[in-house]
Amino acid sequence: MPRNTVPLFITMPPEERDRVAAFAAKVGRPMGWIARDALRAYMDAAERDAETLARVRGRMTAPEVPAAKVGRTVQPKRGAPVKAKKGKPYVR
Repeated sequence: MPRNTVPLFITMPPEERDRVAAFAAKVGRPMGWIARDALRAYMDAAERDAETLARVRGRMTAPEVPAAKVGRTVQPKRGAPVKAKKGKPYVR
């Protein structure tokens, strides 16, 4: 049976989460419904007004990242450095 909705995970400050939880309890709906309904109303309002949409689009510009650095992260060094063995290597 296909799903009618797909999960979307969001993060927010604890104060905003508490506010959303209080509102959800007040209206008797789950927090996911509140987030979905609010996002739908926000997008509908922004799409109706071209100036608002341009302002939102202007805030959402991503920083320019060189193609060579995309997806590469510097890994932290872990543990003690490997010490070199002194003496002759073991050879059979």
